This record gives sequence, C-alpha cells and structure tokens, in this order.
Amino acid sequence: MQGTLKVGIIPTLAPYLLPRVLTSFLKKFPKVKLEVWEYSTEQIIALLRQEQLDCGLLATPLHNQHLEEHPLFYENFVIYAAKSNKLSEKKVVEATDLDTKDIWVLNEGHCMRNQVLNICQDKFGMGEFKKTWNTIPAAWKPSSAWWS
Repeated sequence: MQGTLKVGIIPTLAPYLLPRVLTSFLKKFPKVKLEVWEYSTEQIIALLRQEQLDCGLLATPLHNQHLEEHPLFYENFVIYAAKSNKLSEKKVVEATDLDTKDIWVLNEGHCMRNQVLNICQDKFGMGEFKKTWNTIPAAWKPSSAWWS
C-alpha cells in the first residue's frame, strides 16, 4: 500500500489510541503518508461525505446510512466512586442505581456524553448533569471537595 491516507479521529480517542497504533502502522506501511486530524464526530462525518477524509475513528453506533461502520474494539463502561459512596460496593451498577448529582459527563458534542445519556435515557433528561467536562483527563482530576 502507498499514497496518502487521511484520517479523522475524535478527541476522546486520539490521545489513547494513536500512541498504540501509529508506530506499528507506519512500520507496516512505510510508503503511506499518514495525515491525522482531530475533529468532532459531526466534522468527521461531514468531511467523509465531502471525500476530504478517507476514514474516521469514531465512537459507534453512528446510525448514519451514508457511512459504513466497522467496529475496531469494544470497551466496558466503568464507574468510579469514592469508597464512601454506596456504589463502590456493587459489582454491577444499573442506570437506576445512579443519581445525576453524582455523575460527571463530557460537555455536549462529545460522543461519550451521548453514550452515557443513551445508557441512562430512561432515568435522566438532558441538562440535569451538574458536573460536565470538556476532556476525559480533566474529569480525572476533580476537586477534592467533590469527593466529600
């Protein structure tokens, strides 16, 4: 394989997936000029439809009849809870176990926010989440006051 491969990737995947695959991809396909851009899901879909990108790395399902999806991997949703929180004792957490005041989600426009909302759709309405974040690393560094 040779030529240019133009790839769009969402910000929630880029810092975790790219370091794991770029070196091996470039070694396996040394004649490929890889161009990678970080965009939102909506931007990647638009650029794919305009044929300005060759492929996109997105969270699925997209439910878009104009795109062909091929899942690369699946990840479990996990919950992080303080030891003092009753959820920390559970092996399995159901949406009905959750309280919106305890849930942190990414800001609107992030695919992972939509996935959380889809999981919890029967219990929660939009706009009820008090703690929202722009990136995953930001959510991992909470104020110690929130853990009380």
